[in-house]
Amino acid sequence: MKDDRRKFTRFPVAHNLANVISMDIKTSSGLTHDEAVIADISAGGLALLTVSDFKTGREFDIALELPSLKTRAIKCRIARVDKKPDINNVGIEFLHICSEDRNHINAIARDYTDCEMKLALGVTDVCFKKCHYYHLCGKNVKI
Repeated sequence: MKDDRRKFTRFPVAHNLANVISMDIKTSSGLTHDEAVIADISAGGLALLTVSDFKTGREFDIALELPSLKTRAIKCRIARVDKKPDINNVGIEFLHICSEDRNHINAIARDYTDCEMKLALGVTDVCFKKCHYYHLCGKNVKI
């Protein structure tokens, strides 16, 4: 079994690539507009799928607006960039996130993990509308 060294639990966001975010990126030649897909997120960072060319180490602010999750500005750093021919997988580390937003993301991750565990154990009635992950969920057991 592979040892997961992550401090925070991640949960997927890109079920059907419907959660596209818009970005305004500052470059040396000015401001460019682009779009990306959030693959997964945790209270410690997120993974983006994008065609944009990001540089490791660059710091910036981001505010997230997804179903059931709207954050204040989060101070971030590009931790890694895995370049592929068609798309880049960009790992973004949160350097400073307010505790309320961190707690909300952790609640979403807890509910996602609970659901996954119950499904793995064969429980069929796992979904409930007060689930923090409910509006991001793409599972076929969703009520």
